[in-house]
Amino acid sequence: MAAARAPAETRPRETVFLLVCHDAPGSAAPREAHMHGHLAFIERHVDRILVAGPALDAANAIDASVFVVRAADEADARALIEGDPYFQNGVWARIEARRFRAVCGSAMGGITWAPVGP
Repeated sequence: MAAARAPAETRPRETVFLLVCHDAPGSAAPREAHMHGHLAFIERHVDRILVAGPALDAANAIDASVFVVRAADEADARALIEGDPYFQNGVWARIEARRFRAVCGSAMGGITWAPVGP
């Protein structure tokens, strides 16, 4: 199926933040213990989350959580994620935050620039 095409002026680019929350060593047990609270947290803030899910290592084990979130700035993005029970209970050892410009994909409704191809 072809991606939806619309001029840039009708599809504004939204600057969001990509957060990679790297698991602490030995985090499997606390991850399981706090999963219910983590999922409840996600449900409360789903309007700010474009996409989220676990990252997997080569053995298919969870070794991080990845989020793309709406936030005013990096401090706001970090404050959001630091409210998650996984952060508060030591599941994540480190949070990497990057400004991210979402410009295309099905979650964006197609492309955000004026079409250049046929």
